[in-house]
Amino acid sequence: MTAPAERARTEKVLSLDPPAPPGWVARLVSAHLVESEALVREGTILRASESGGVGLVRATVPGAKRLPDREFRVCVERTYLAIGELLRERGRVPLRFWNYVPGIRARASGGLSRYELFNLGRYLAYTAWYESARFGERLAAASAVDHRGDDLVVEVLAGSRPGTALENPRQTPAYRYSRRFGPLPPCFSRATIVPGSLDVGTPWAIVAGTSSIVGEDARHAGDCEAQLDETLLNLAHLSAAFAGDLPGAGERLGADERAHALARFRHLRVYLVREVDSARVVAGLRRACSEIDELEAFAADLCRPELLVEVEGVLRAPGECGRSLRGSSGGSRRRR
Repeated sequence: MTAPAERARTEKVLSLDPPAPPGWVARLVSAHLVESEALVREGTILRASESGGVGLVRATVPGAKRLPDREFRVCVERTYLAIGELLRERGRVPLRFWNYVPGIRARASGGLSRYELFNLGRYLAYTAWYESARFGERLAAASAVDHRGDDLVVEVLAGSRPGTALENPRQTPAYRYSRRFGPLPPCFSRATIVPGSLDVGTPWAIVAGTSSIVGEDARHAGDCEAQLDETLLNLAHLSAAFAGDLPGAGERLGADERAHALARFRHLRVYLVREVDSARVVAGLRRACSEIDELEAFAADLCRPELLVEVEGVLRAPGECGRSLRGSSGGSRRRR
């Protein structure tokens, strides 16, 4: 078996231009795929792919990076409203969002970042979408990174039944962030527990973009190795929450508990700000998450300037060994 460090030397850090869903998503919707014609609604181009009980919607706003601040916020709101309308028409509910936000860390004229403007638009759309501002516990998992292109791209994995939001006990729910992170908070859950459907059979969880944040504050600015360790601790606690075996109040996950929790991950995607960090990060992820079937690495700027690494993934159901989403290829490390 190839050692993690040797694998890391051959791991390619890919570009997100153009953005693409994780490999496991592409495989999940590949069988009996039916693609719709492109729809254009108020400047947003919508494409939908469906396969049995699962669908993938891709929304694109060309040239969104060049829009003035207010127009950018409005385009985000319209894009999410258009996505919500399309999902309702098709009888689908969102399970996971991937947001590719051009110029995500750029400062707008009013002092807000583009990400904070994005959060404004998304929040306002959700308020209309759910017909209430009390939608926090109904949110799907999500991520937001810069794909270094000009278009706003939002991809949505959707199902016929809603999932259940899951939060990390080490982190403040994003929709409850203070105004230090913008006038309206980001809207996503830390993970979505997917019901036993989508041709997988048992419940599984899709984990949102996870980084070195405790409470609502980033930790270890400028230190990628320490950020990765904090990120892995967050992922372990989220996995433990999914399995229902979190430690008691005031206790911490032991080394064996942490290893067991991280071994539930089947697919990982990592976003790296600095390519120089890729070998150590990939090796660290492969070493810690010992049962992953697939690891993808991409270059991307993240929502906060102090963050250097962000990780997302898929958790298998507690007690299930070696289960994969429609037979992943490459890098398999299943138990025998």
